[in-house]
Parts: sequence; structure tokens; C-alpha cells
Amino acid sequence: MSPKIKPEQILDILCSNIKGNSHEVLIGLNWTYIRAKFGAGLVSTPYKELRGCHQTPNAGNYSGQPLSDLASLVYSTNIFEKAIGFAAINAYYNRYALSGKEVNGFNLIKYNAEQTVIIGRFPGAKKKFPKAKVIENNPSAGEYPAAAMNDLLPSAKNLIVTASTLSNGTLPAILQHTQPSTYKILVGPSTPMSSDIFKLGFNALSGFIPYPKTNITRYISEGATVSTLKTLGRYLTICSD
Repeated sequence: MSPKIKPEQILDILCSNIKGNSHEVLIGLNWTYIRAKFGAGLVSTPYKELRGCHQTPNAGNYSGQPLSDLASLVYSTNIFEKAIGFAAINAYYNRYALSGKEVNGFNLIKYNAEQTVIIGRFPGAKKKFPKAKVIENNPSAGEYPAAAMNDLLPSAKNLIVTASTLSNGTLPAILQHTQPSTYKILVGPSTPMSSDIFKLGFNALSGFIPYPKTNITRYISEGATVSTLKTLGRYLTICSD
């Protein structure tokens, strides 16, 4: 699928349509979470490379702000505010009533599985695709460093990309080295379930929709990981066609 916009345009497009107010903002150990009237958004909290005590510039004043104002924080120089911005985007697009296929995006790979490249370390990925090439910033045995993208991506038939690449800014470089014909899926709880992402050339989006009226904030505030959140929402996949 050929891209219709440049990767650097996607944030402006996503932010331009957002309406409504935030009801709750939470920055947890692993996840930053925003709840709104019709949906809720998650994004990975960017703490792992930091040392010492860090703060947000406006602590105590984010909850209740318009989602559009919070979404504009994707351009903040404060990494925690930036995470709030991406969570606000997801709180608008990842709506409780959103429809799609309630399957994991990995299940969409039907052909040429041996020519699959995976950006990010996903639980069970190597078992499902034993011949796939996994690219990680901090590679373990059998994985490839980020520098290997230049060599691996041009020949990939399938590409599974963690949605964290959108919030950490590495997605443009990934798409730059990927062929238009490559079957591309954006995967993970941080995925904005917006059809505008298809304009980047993605064929499918596979994200996580938190259930309304659950105690998900308690789990997030107590350090929940993806496996813990599974019972508090549903996987959802939408396709470009």
C-alpha cells in the first residue's frame, strides 16, 4: 500500500480533528493513561533511560483539559508531557464503541511469514514467526539492532511495527526503508485507531480498547504490564480495505 502523506505530517493530521475534554490523566510506571467521555488512551511511559526525579511542568492541572490541548503536547520537549499528548490522541480515537475485528494483528499475517520483520519485542512473536527478524534497540540473542533496518526492511514482505515508534519518533525512518508493497501492521496498546494512519501506507492497525467503568487506573498506578491489562479491555484490529 503506497503512502499518501509524509510521516512527519501524521501528528498534525491526528491532532487537528480532536474534540472533547479529558476526565482523568494518569502517568504510571509502564503506561500513561487518559480517560475521556467516549474512549480512553494508553501509551508507554518513557522512563526506562532516565535517572533521578523528573516532573511535568503543570502537574495537577492536566485532568479536565480539552483533549485537543493535551494532544498538542506531542510537541512538548518534556518527555512525560509528550506521552500525555499521545495518550490524549488515543483517548479520542480509541473509542469504547469502535468496531473492527477482535483479533491480534499478528494473526493477519497469512503469507510469506518467513519474510517478516518485526520492530519491537512482542511476547510470543518468535514462537509464531520463528524465521522472522526482530529489530530491537537493545537486542537480545537472535535479534537485530536498529542499525540493521537499512538492510532488512527493503526485502521484507511483511512488517509488524510497535506503535511506540510513533511516540518515540522513529517511525519515519522505518517507513523510509520499507517498500510500498510490504504488508504493514501497526501493533500495540499505544496504536491510535484512526484511519488517517492508513495514509502512511499501513494495511492494518491493531490496538487495545480499554473497557469503560473498570478499575484500570488502579492497575496502571500499581505498575501493570500488557498481560495484566488484557482482562480490562479488548484487542481490536481495523484494516484499510
